[in-house]
Amino acid sequence: MSGPKKAFGVEESSARYRLRLARYVDLAERIRDIAKNRDAPPRLLDLGVGKGRLKLYYPADGPPVDWIGLDIQTWRLEAAKKVPGWQLVRGDGTRLPFPDGAFDLVVCSQVLEHFENSEEALREAGRVLASDGTLLLSLPVFPPGIAWLAQTVLGGFLRLTGKRKRWHGHVRFFSTASLRRMVGKDFRVRDVRGFRLLSVLFLENFRFYYRLNRWLGRVAPWLSVEVNCEATKTEKRGAKGEGDFGF
Repeated sequence: MSGPKKAFGVEESSARYRLRLARYVDLAERIRDIAKNRDAPPRLLDLGVGKGRLKLYYPADGPPVDWIGLDIQTWRLEAAKKVPGWQLVRGDGTRLPFPDGAFDLVVCSQVLEHFENSEEALREAGRVLASDGTLLLSLPVFPPGIAWLAQTVLGGFLRLTGKRKRWHGHVRFFSTASLRRMVGKDFRVRDVRGFRLLSVLFLENFRFYYRLNRWLGRVAPWLSVEVNCEATKTEKRGAKGEGDFGF
């Protein structure tokens, strides 16, 4: 197991099946499956594109997708430019510079926990999502009691003291149940699935350990420390945008 490794054959990592990166594999698979069922390439918005790594995990033989990425931090957008194929926009996730219904897919990975008003960001994601579109979320989660305690005590402390950076900028803490409740206000939750129960670096070099975590995360997502959530809109929010978006 010595020597350079590539997580899932995509990027350099400390393990071949690094569970911290497994969310990208799951998201890319769902994007591929959705794209297969569309007559034209779906328009995808990665809300909080970061370094653009999601596209790296998309299968090379997958159906074409129009990749649009948004981030508020310029240095992240500069990093994302190194991944070919992105159309990149700088903007705030709570005030998206796109028309209603502009996207067939909206991806929001490891972002909502950084918003004090995550509901506002979700509503804005719903606004730019087409009536038949799909929302794909990725979030860290905690057991219900711990999530409530973290949100009440730690979340309040971080907001009052401004020490968010010590917790990677997190100000919201979710359980799978509270995540479903929040998303369910404006969307129909179709699936919540986990893929990382316990990170053990040595074991993450073995496919069986990755597959075990993924199986357990599907049958008991509340055991996971990260989940992906898939949802669709419950009502039409506006006409689908057309033409050049100006980026």
